[in-house]
Amino acid sequence: MHIKIEESTIYPSASVRFLGVVLDSCLNWNAHVEHIVKKCEIPVRILCCIRGTWWGTDPSIMITLYKSLIRSRIEYGGFLMSPCKLDLFHKVEKIQLKCLRLAMGYRNSIPVNIIYSETKILPLEYRFKLTSCKYLIGSMAKQHNQLNEVLEEISELSENFVHENNFTKSTLVSTYEIVKPYEKFIFKYYIPFYQLEYKNQFNQSKVDLNSGMLIKDDNNADYAFWQVFGDKLNNRTAIFTDGSKINTDEKSSVGFASWCSNDDFITSFKLFDVSSIFSAEAVAILSALNQIIKSDLTRFTIFSDSKSVLTALMNIRKLKHHPHLIQEINQELVNCKLKDKDVELTWISAHRNIQGNEKADSLAKKAAVEGPMRDIAVLHSDVYSIFKSMCIKNNEEFLYHRAFVLNKGIFFFENYHCQSSKTWFSDLNFSRRDIITLNRLHSGHNSLKDSLFRFKITESNLCSCGLIENANYLLWECNKFHKERKNMEDKFRKLKINTPIDIREILKKMKNSELKIIVEFFNKCKIDV
Repeated sequence: MHIKIEESTIYPSASVRFLGVVLDSCLNWNAHVEHIVKKCEIPVRILCCIRGTWWGTDPSIMITLYKSLIRSRIEYGGFLMSPCKLDLFHKVEKIQLKCLRLAMGYRNSIPVNIIYSETKILPLEYRFKLTSCKYLIGSMAKQHNQLNEVLEEISELSENFVHENNFTKSTLVSTYEIVKPYEKFIFKYYIPFYQLEYKNQFNQSKVDLNSGMLIKDDNNADYAFWQVFGDKLNNRTAIFTDGSKINTDEKSSVGFASWCSNDDFITSFKLFDVSSIFSAEAVAILSALNQIIKSDLTRFTIFSDSKSVLTALMNIRKLKHHPHLIQEINQELVNCKLKDKDVELTWISAHRNIQGNEKADSLAKKAAVEGPMRDIAVLHSDVYSIFKSMCIKNNEEFLYHRAFVLNKGIFFFENYHCQSSKTWFSDLNFSRRDIITLNRLHSGHNSLKDSLFRFKITESNLCSCGLIENANYLLWECNKFHKERKNMEDKFRKLKINTPIDIREILKKMKNSELKIIVEFFNKCKIDV
């Protein structure tokens, strides 16, 4: 069967590409997965070309390239096809694991949970859920968005007995059902940048980030505060603002406050528990500005310990990308100017015993628990951060399950796993060779005979000296490396560390100076771990 239009013939096709997503007649995602695999072939080859196991591009750069060139292709529309058949999902997951092994210099035998732990990359299952959350929460923040109505209808249909027993609920729908209760808290907008007067977008706020640096590290910060700001505050009203978020028993409480020697400017309120500390700090400043506009006084200095909020106000060029709270603060600053009120915003360091800041902090903490409620809609990014934290927590449970239930990488998780958003080498000035050496020592999957023998790659686990060849043996006993060992021991002695020391203790502490000595030893001995 085909369609003929004049001299053109249109034949039926088993699949069609629409907006970069390949849809097939059965909607089983076979064609789309094959499309992804093919699209990723060239970027994966690029990663292969710019590194060897011991030479080439730094692992941090490799991971960044993976995220940019490959993961972005995998994730595009990923939450639409999830969940799909396991064999299809594994095809895509294998691409991610291959790239991460290339970046980190791992052997193929290394358990999956160690790879994810060391690279701080989420498994695709959680990435798809996270991107789905981000998309849905973003859509909930827009006025008159019809997507939610469609998903609500699909969600109701999916509860049908026939559907429930024959089909798996899609990630998009299941995520919608989780996110839906938070919709009532989210601030809805058309485009925030255009909700305010255009001319006011170019307002230059008076923000001082430098004066606070003068007292940041002072032992008597309150005295130093008056030394720096005393003369200025003789003819100005000082208002201290602060936001607080208290986490107890997996529940959060959020509040904000402002304190001033003039009681007219003292306020404290509770916010929705899903609000972020950024929102609380911004609302505190906004509330203070509202009080200033109502006042007969004309000269004010607002002190805040939120550098992120003040920095956002300074950056006029990026104002349109900032949340509505920042733009509302900017609008209120313009209104203050129109009423001939001189308002300056100044940053001071938190928790330095500056009297005004401590009083504002105390009021904010009290308000977070028992203060009167201020119904201020939250940023959609605040809600997203909640689900991001949940996703990271679920990933940690997945990693531990594989380690302690499935016995995959149990030694690593007992000794070296760290719950951090950064890789262990992100802030260290190590070469690729050094990082790969330590990665392999961490994982226990290396090229030493003791490790190779466990996987039946070599016939013996013995060194040519006749003893078991592992990292500790090479460092402290092997007869072939006396000269290098003496040099290493001298360096440890300068650090006041007695040798021999179990390498596991060194790898647990992850001290830069000690790690440098270890990798230098292996490099001088020309040992590819």
